[in-house]
Amino acid sequence: MEDARFAAPAGPDTLRVLLATDNHLGFLEDDPVRGEDSFNTMEEILRIGREAHVDMVLLGGDLFHINKPSRNTMSKTVQLFRKYCLGSRDVELEVSGTFAHGERPNFEDENLAVDMPVFIIHGNHDDPTREGAQLEALSALDLLSDSGLVNYFGSVERLNNIEVKPLLIEKGLAKLKLYGLGWIRDERLHRLFAQDKVQFFTEPDGQPEQTAADLEAERTWFNMLVVHQNRDSKGRGAKNCFQESMIPEFMDFVMFGHEHECLVEPQAAIAN
Repeated sequence: MEDARFAAPAGPDTLRVLLATDNHLGFLEDDPVRGEDSFNTMEEILRIGREAHVDMVLLGGDLFHINKPSRNTMSKTVQLFRKYCLGSRDVELEVSGTFAHGERPNFEDENLAVDMPVFIIHGNHDDPTREGAQLEALSALDLLSDSGLVNYFGSVERLNNIEVKPLLIEKGLAKLKLYGLGWIRDERLHRLFAQDKVQFFTEPDGQPEQTAADLEAERTWFNMLVVHQNRDSKGRGAKNCFQESMIPEFMDFVMFGHEHECLVEPQAAIAN
């Protein structure tokens, strides 16, 4: 990491976030030549995060390549997060909101030593599923979350009425409202938007955004949405993508996972 801008920690009022997505850990893991590629890339990402003194890492889904990762993949993943996300540095973030199991962020656990917190949503490769007679759908990310290695958010409790509530993340004067929406089949998501069954809340326990006064109040926060969906139709049909008209007008920045296009520079939204 040779960029002089990141040679020292960010100031007390600057929130420095590393963005990455679609890591697909375990891809071709049995290949004698390419078997380590996904793990080497993930290690490079996390190493850059430490060298750049980031306050947090945000992953946009598909951390794993298959829904039930092998023991080899899970072991190597745990090793990477333990190596790069645990340490003795101070975490200067204040976070409130709801995670996959309602727990507090992992760096607030006095039994852990997390100093580079990772926030993550699921993608279509690692979405929650049920096994046998179990009632709760679980993702491989739940195992990492329960182990205290990541902060898993953006999962949906009820697919017939989706409520998207933010994590409130503060560092000094920097204020971020982070909205997450893990992968949902595009056709179903389009239908729910058409039926007005997707609501964005401006507070973790508040009411949906409705008034001009609410919109004005949001300007004191930077509002960011991370989703894992097809970005636009590209010949797929209007129902097979997350259209820009679905983005709430108060949103300042949207991070898309899923398409592997790796667009580094932000692009202006056309619809709103």
